[in-house]
Amino acid sequence: MKAKIILFEDDINIRESISEILTSNEYDVITLEPDANLCANVISNKPDLIISDIMMPGKSGIEVFNEIKNIEETQHIPFIFLTAKSEYSDIRFGMGLGADDYLLKPFKAKDLLRSIEIRLANARIVKERMHSFSSSVALHMPHELRTPLIALLGYSDMIIEDYDNLSDNDILEYTKNIKKSSQRLHKIIEKFILYSEILSNEFNDKYNERFISKRQSDINTFIKLNSLSTAASFNRQIDLEITLDEYECNTTEESINILISQLLENAFKFSEPGSKVIVTGKKQDSGYLVSIIDNGTGMTTEEIANVFAFQQFDRNTFSQNGNGLGLAIVKKVLSFINSKLEIVSRPGEGTTVRFEI
Repeated sequence: MKAKIILFEDDINIRESISEILTSNEYDVITLEPDANLCANVISNKPDLIISDIMMPGKSGIEVFNEIKNIEETQHIPFIFLTAKSEYSDIRFGMGLGADDYLLKPFKAKDLLRSIEIRLANARIVKERMHSFSSSVALHMPHELRTPLIALLGYSDMIIEDYDNLSDNDILEYTKNIKKSSQRLHKIIEKFILYSEILSNEFNDKYNERFISKRQSDINTFIKLNSLSTAASFNRQIDLEITLDEYECNTTEESINILISQLLENAFKFSEPGSKVIVTGKKQDSGYLVSIIDNGTGMTTEEIANVFAFQQFDRNTFSQNGNGLGLAIVKKVLSFINSKLEIVSRPGEGTTVRFEI
């Protein structure tokens, strides 16, 4: 099927020229006015991409962009700005809003077509990954939610049905278990939400900026605090060892928290209490190398090669909620800061995961 493109352009000559270029290249072009029915018209036409001039009478291209991005049905449609303005500040402003591209008039047909091809290709990738993600959710979500939900329902029923015969200590113990299962359920849901958000914004430069700061920070504090917090959630503080060189960089606190918490969760989940989990940060000539080492179950070469969302290893052997989503999140966040995850592991001999900032 032809890709459908909506065009907002008040100059009739430019509008006809763009329409002719796109139509001759097998695109279905719809020209609209940025009027009061703008959003309804966009929703009803279901475009694959939107092109808009910025300087227009009535509503500007910026207003068109903001209206479209504030509606759930249309907010993920790729958007390209056209403008005669050439000041750097205007370009940065347009891209800062979250637009996918910005073309200056006059532009060459090949530049317009190339920009469209790239945005549509990126949109297809996101759509395919979201479809795969949705299928995985349908397959795995019920299992991942069932275990904590059964605990929540079970302990709640025990309190309700046998309340008169329970001691204060019994009720306190059941309540602690309810809280523990609630926290586990909350953590699972938050992972699904975060991964879904990352997938849908993978080609959004504005979204990616949340992982890179404009100023340098001492990341040792971020790593240490998050490591201690994660260890405490597993009641494994005594097993944690931390050795960090001092280092400052532009990686945000959120990035570090996501990376450390997800990797440490796996280290604690797949290693026995009483065994050491070591976090190190070493300054290198090329950057800062962060390593997390455990003495747990380990992974085979094939399992390492197949790390992706919802890949749970040895589901029949291990009861932990190891849905693989944590590693998938880590890989995505690392890609935003131009880094990669390295895994060194052998079954029964533990695992070392590392990345360089």
